[in-house]
Amino acid sequence: MKKRFLLATACICSLSALADNRGMLKGRIGNYPDDVKVLVMYQQDKKTEVDTMTLDAGKTFTYETDLPTPSLRYVVLQYKKENKPHSSMTACYMTAGETLEVDFENPETEPSFSGKTAAESRYYNYRPSQNRQYTDDDGNLLPFSAIKQQMAIIQNQYRLHLEGTSKEFSEERNKEIDEMPWMAYMAYEEKARQMGVDNSKNPEFMAFIHSIDLNKDQPAADYVRNGLTPNATLKDAKVMFLLRHFPELYPEESDEVRYMRLVGDSISNVSVREFLSDYCMEGVLALGGHPDMDKIYRIYRPLSSSKRAEHNEKVYHTLKSLQPGGTVSDFELYDATGNAIRFHQIVCMGKVTYIDFWATWCTPCKMEIPYIRTLVDKYADNPNIQFVSISMDRNIEAWKQMIEKDNPSWEQYVLPDNFNSSFAKEYNIVAIPRFMVFDGEGRIININEERPSAENIEEILNGYIQ
Repeated sequence: MKKRFLLATACICSLSALADNRGMLKGRIGNYPDDVKVLVMYQQDKKTEVDTMTLDAGKTFTYETDLPTPSLRYVVLQYKKENKPHSSMTACYMTAGETLEVDFENPETEPSFSGKTAAESRYYNYRPSQNRQYTDDDGNLLPFSAIKQQMAIIQNQYRLHLEGTSKEFSEERNKEIDEMPWMAYMAYEEKARQMGVDNSKNPEFMAFIHSIDLNKDQPAADYVRNGLTPNATLKDAKVMFLLRHFPELYPEESDEVRYMRLVGDSISNVSVREFLSDYCMEGVLALGGHPDMDKIYRIYRPLSSSKRAEHNEKVYHTLKSLQPGGTVSDFELYDATGNAIRFHQIVCMGKVTYIDFWATWCTPCKMEIPYIRTLVDKYADNPNIQFVSISMDRNIEAWKQMIEKDNPSWEQYVLPDNFNSSFAKEYNIVAIPRFMVFDGEGRIININEERPSAENIEEILNGYIQ
């Protein structure tokens, strides 16, 4: 009987334990408004996923998820304070087989953690002041040594907050902390350039530049930010610095040609050479072409045999087929009332069509709107040209609200599936704003036209409509 009881107890315990591949997050919401909303956000397959939590009578919630590797979940609290919307975001570091508890006592205090990964979670929520100064009180550029001192203080603050974390976690974060000064140093260089100070004449700064080894291996587990890993960003910064300060390197060539030549001539490490040459080529192709695209591609092709190079080759040949004079593909758009219209109905109407691809969330796009309005007014009485804006918004309501508020006088449409649409892929629209021009019969004039804010834009457009 005793043996049977012990066996049953063991079964119950095994049922209540977390599976080896799952992690649990338990939260308590203290002195917050009763209608507080709790969300858990995380990245999956390069997309942001959001789960809404249900609070029980005690204002607690439980979140359980698969965790193939340790990862972050962000708890977002949304509530009103003095009738104004407020929100907070807290990083929670979770590992498989473990439960992390977080207590949100009130909006004025930091949340508290308990559990095996509590220290790691506290680290991710540490937000030290990083107000770096590059000039003194008189507006003069500080010496490079002062910037190094500032960064050393910030690095030390972060390292102090690694206390209590696991050895593996501490080692990984220390690598990131080691890299923190790099971007500050390059921001210092940008500030110096704006002030007319030549850092190539600064021995201390040049010692930093020379310390960047272009042929040093890329760490296999290096993390990615905005398409470049920190190590690759630093190498890219060195290449750009050399090209900027030493014009005798490949003179009378475009910046992109010079970049590709320097990468090819200076970097023997295959992984680094491929990474930077791929990055440069992707930038050229993202513009929908370049006056020197063929030359850049000829230099690039022997430099990389990566998967990215295979993709770039396909994009290059697609863009080659979209040369001036080619007929534009047809596709479906929608206006603000939900009516469908074919693209050929817009661009095959006997007028030159200047098209703006934009989105409500894109600040550079919105900065161009006043300039588009100026062009629309300028050519209002000219029957040979029209202006059209095509939104890449996923949030259609946000688009409708903005055009209703701004009431633009030129045609407005939205592209279904935005960046995933066949048109966006064919024309390699991976960044906006992007501007294109077509003639009155729907033939391509330029799929990477100048922005409305360009000084010579009227001269360019006049050339098309004469």
